[in-house]
Amino acid sequence: MHNFLMRWINISKTIQSLNYRGTYIYSSTPNHHRIKDLIMNPDFIRPSKEAIALMPLFKGLASDKIIMVADATTLSVAAEILADVTELGFDTESKPTFIKGEKSSGPHVIQLATGQYAFVFTPHFLPGIALAISVLAAENITKYGFGLSGDKKLFKRKFNADIKNTVDLAVVAKKAFALKEAVGARAAVAILFKTRLAKSAQTSNWANYPLQQHQLKYAADDAYVGFCVARELKNLGLMV
Repeated sequence: MHNFLMRWINISKTIQSLNYRGTYIYSSTPNHHRIKDLIMNPDFIRPSKEAIALMPLFKGLASDKIIMVADATTLSVAAEILADVTELGFDTESKPTFIKGEKSSGPHVIQLATGQYAFVFTPHFLPGIALAISVLAAENITKYGFGLSGDKKLFKRKFNADIKNTVDLAVVAKKAFALKEAVGARAAVAILFKTRLAKSAQTSNWANYPLQQHQLKYAADDAYVGFCVARELKNLGLMV
């Protein structure tokens, strides 16, 4: 009991010395478990919609790094690059529903992003969808995204497949920033990078094919943001 109390006293002193700058404190117990304490960081404040609107745009990936997987050539490129990844940003897009009670027929677009590339898949090229499903089902690849429960439910219903090894950054960021509500991609980008994630294509018709350039950019950014936010949270010591 004495040793247990002394460990927590030492942790408390360390917390005070940090002057409440947000970080994780790690301490090994006799069982070699890590103790994590998060301290509120005053820098992690959710900006208002008005403040976000004044921020510069999140640049995202260049157009030549966004690959629409629509034929054998682009499928080969995607398969080669995705074969070596252990972490991905992930998202899906679905045609909006406007009638009460109407069920979504999505997802109509699946997007996966590494730190250098984003790959966009649609059901119009089924070999690409097969590759996306295999990557999303791989337990050795961690997929980062925001509000993933809806994506996973629609994915299961449409493709009869499970998305495994996911991290919902909306939940992680809420805890990391000590906020009361879940943090969406737009808020996380504003907090971490002081930039604005464009959302103009959010309610466009994702079932139409081929996708327009602004849709490809939007879809790629949504997945790429998941990768970038996860990486930044790790760099700050707010996620392991």
